[in-house]
Amino acid sequence: MLFLIGTILFKHSFRGFLQLSHGAGIVMLAILAWFASALSPLTLSLLTSAIMIVVAAWESISLGTGGAGNPQSEATSA
Repeated sequence: MLFLIGTILFKHSFRGFLQLSHGAGIVMLAILAWFASALSPLTLSLLTSAIMIVVAAWESISLGTGGAGNPQSEATSA
């Protein structure tokens, strides 16, 4: 959660807006933290990793990075 908070503040200082993917990740991790004492360490680890993967995929899709047919990635590689 600290990573997402730091990243969202850093990107906000450069771009001037907050990313919904990071905010949703922070909310999901806060909800997970509420139930953390009832979960095994392995389950908690799997769920936090899954949340971070969802945030990363959401950010990648929303920003249009990493796509093979993406015109931006072709323009920057040329």
